[in-house]
Amino acid sequence: MGPDTLHRLMAYWERSCYISMILFLLTCMTFITGMITFEFKKVRILFLLFAFSNIISGHEARTIFLKHPSEDEKLLFWIFGVMFSSIIEFIAYYYFFFKILRGRLIKLLMKIFSITLGLLLIIFFMFYFNNSSSLNILVRQLNYLISVDIFFIIIPPLFYYWEILKMPVIPDLLKSNAFLISTCIFFPYILFLPFLNLSEYLKEKHSPLYLLFYSAHYILFCFLFIVLIRAFIWKKPLTI
Repeated sequence: MGPDTLHRLMAYWERSCYISMILFLLTCMTFITGMITFEFKKVRILFLLFAFSNIISGHEARTIFLKHPSEDEKLLFWIFGVMFSSIIEFIAYYYFFFKILRGRLIKLLMKIFSITLGLLLIIFFMFYFNNSSSLNILVRQLNYLISVDIFFIIIPPLFYYWEILKMPVIPDLLKSNAFLISTCIFFPYILFLPFLNLSEYLKEKHSPLYLLFYSAHYILFCFLFIVLIRAFIWKKPLTI
């Protein structure tokens, strides 16, 4: 890594008060911990791939691998980075929730949501291969797609909480990987959903509020990776 690359990374991290740097380092630690404690269990492998996809599709990877990118190259890297990480993320989350949820209704809804998202992905790629579609249009469509994706992600945790409340005896939730991971999935995304749709407005009109939401979103994601590191180290299954 050259000094110019490091300078650009530091400049990016400084803009987020180094919260993005902490998140990046936690993501790398999650991947390394998952590899060191590797077990051939599908849910662990999927969360390991989730961490890896976040590493290779983020701003840090773009800064390291694209030395002098044009604005279009930056945008394309961001679009397909978000697409790639979101697909892996959705698969990992939904497999995890299929394992911990018992209700037939929510499992049916999750299947419908998965098919719906798959169809929306196909439509998005049809727009991409249509040469008349500009990158700005693709970004707008991607934001709509991510909004739907996030909405589908926050539904299963709500059903999981409802199933916990219906238990005759509520277990010690702080010792439950399933509860901690679910909670650390739910809160970043329920905050990110309105932020995604209001970010441009807040950035232009209410910069301090934009920075507050931006920082809070990154901090909540940090907790998700901390919980995953703990879960990888602890030999107890992730779905218990």
